[in-house]
Amino acid sequence: MGKNPSDEMLATAGEKNYVGLESSIPALIWSRWSNDPDDMQLKTYFSDNPDGPGLAESFGLRRLRRIVTRLVSNLGDSFLVVDDRNNLYFWNILDGDLFSYKNVSLLKDAVEIVISDSWGADDVI
Repeated sequence: MGKNPSDEMLATAGEKNYVGLESSIPALIWSRWSNDPDDMQLKTYFSDNPDGPGLAESFGLRRLRRIVTRLVSNLGDSFLVVDDRNNLYFWNILDGDLFSYKNVSLLKDAVEIVISDSWGADDVI
């Protein structure tokens, strides 16, 4: 099995509360999702302090960082996030649930699934 690209990205993310993707996922350019920190409302649901209040604390996780956010506001704030153990999750404010991806270990695959809306109940817990 190849090296999980999220390991490298997380290692270089430092203390940021988001994971920068650069141009590694071309489909992101034409989607309704963004990896731009200016679009991610970084102070709203996520704290700069990994132990501070926010989405991670609500679900008993440490250090959730945003990867992409949906730009269509009428569908509710939605995020693909990763925790300090490289587990990938999807969260939407309208659902209020945090879904964990079961069979996705590569960051690139998770981003492509999220931006194409091609995941279902069999893909998440």
